[in-house]
Amino acid sequence: MWTSSLIFFITLLLLSSFYLASANEGQFPSRFVYIQTNLLVDQNIDRVLSIIAQAKRDGYNGIVIADSKFMRWDNLPSKYVD
Repeated sequence: MWTSSLIFFITLLLLSSFYLASANEGQFPSRFVYIQTNLLVDQNIDRVLSIIAQAKRDGYNGIVIADSKFMRWDNLPSKYVD
């Protein structure tokens, strides 16, 4: 008896999640990708550019880039700001 109730509730849960997913479609016009990295490393820049390109293909329309050095502009090497 409890197994049929469990199956019923799991099915109900799955169906309600599909309904909620379709109901929220189009509700988020701004879709951002958050990237936290060290931009002084050349390989990281290439990786960030590939993430941005992939995000564009996936329908994202904004990015947020975080680097701990953003708060220390006066102490950065010239490579970072050029």
